[in-house]
Amino acid sequence: MFERFRKDEAAGFELSIYLPHDYGKVRERYPVVYVQDDGNVVRSGFNYIDHLVMTKRLPKMIFVGVKPHNRNDDYTPWPARALLPGQPDFGGGAGHYLRALAEQIKPHVDAAYPTGRSLRTRELPAALSADLSAPTPITGTRSCSARSP
Repeated sequence: MFERFRKDEAAGFELSIYLPHDYGKVRERYPVVYVQDDGNVVRSGFNYIDHLVMTKRLPKMIFVGVKPHNRNDDYTPWPARALLPGQPDFGGGAGHYLRALAEQIKPHVDAAYPTGRSLRTRELPAALSADLSAPTPITGTRSCSARSP
């Protein structure tokens, strides 16, 4: 049975993979969108994403949700004190997280799934996230953010 949501693992991170409706039925390569926070926003908008694809307002694509080990560490570029009393400090581990994304997670996904290989599809967007690591460029790939102009 074909499952559109799959669980995977790479570089010690849990991945939630969302596959297009025709995955495995056609020989096609798909662009990939990497989404933070385990892809929760993709799961919650699953029906709407399908609608946009079916009406050709969005291309078919693979979504890869990356579950952070600790949001306060993985998504902050430098250590900082918590903003509110009683909350955890920020760990500043975005460099490690982004290196794992570019050097281990993306190559794993490219090897396991039929991903697009053109320059246009070789992006590591920090789409749909509101973290400080989003605008950080990744060597060898282009990076974009939903917050960028």
